[in-house]
Amino acid sequence: MKTTNLGMVALTLLGASAVTSYAQASLDLNLDPLSGSQLVFSGNSFNFSPASPGTGIGPGGSITDQWFISSEGGSASTGSAMNHAGAFSGGPFNYGGINISGLTQSATVLNPGTLYIADGSGYLQGTVNFIDVSTYGQAGGVINLNVMINLMDVIYSGANPDLQFLTANQQRSVDLSFQFASGGGLNLTQLSDGNMHSTSYSGTISAVAVPEPSSLAMSALGGLGALGFAFRKRYNF
Repeated sequence: MKTTNLGMVALTLLGASAVTSYAQASLDLNLDPLSGSQLVFSGNSFNFSPASPGTGIGPGGSITDQWFISSEGGSASTGSAMNHAGAFSGGPFNYGGINISGLTQSATVLNPGTLYIADGSGYLQGTVNFIDVSTYGQAGGVINLNVMINLMDVIYSGANPDLQFLTANQQRSVDLSFQFASGGGLNLTQLSDGNMHSTSYSGTISAVAVPEPSSLAMSALGGLGALGFAFRKRYNF
């Protein structure tokens, strides 16, 4: 009887270990604009201006960089992407009608773009699907503005560990978000008035690993082991 119970406990701990290890597999690449780069609104659209002077990345070096990886976080971080430059191409990015709910103003972004991150000898490339752009509040002349983005179809053949992690986990939680502060205190309606409005920006590219089917099965067996052990202990089997 003791051997059986110990086996169930071991199985339970193994399953719990699998869940814990996958929960820690994450990567955050924090970015800031390079000198001269800004987020620019004009009508119902926005775009990212290039750095000045800038460096070409992407196919044939045709895309001028806009931002760089300023810091990293997460258990999968190796620091290997630090200071590498990146850019969004395909703009300007248009958005539809503005929805207003209290202090929140938001609009759906209509066209996708492409993300590039340089690695020193090549680059990572991915499709960015902008979900929406929104502003919230107007306290002290400052507006918090967010652009929520999904990053998909990542392609990378280089050797940078952080960019490899971002590529390997592209099917799951790879999201890009930006937070902006506009010194003029403009909400989305005001930013869309047809004039040109520029502001600084920052953001985070996040990736989270997802358990493989075999590990999910192990976790499920661990849970069954725990139930079985509790049942046997209660009824003294």
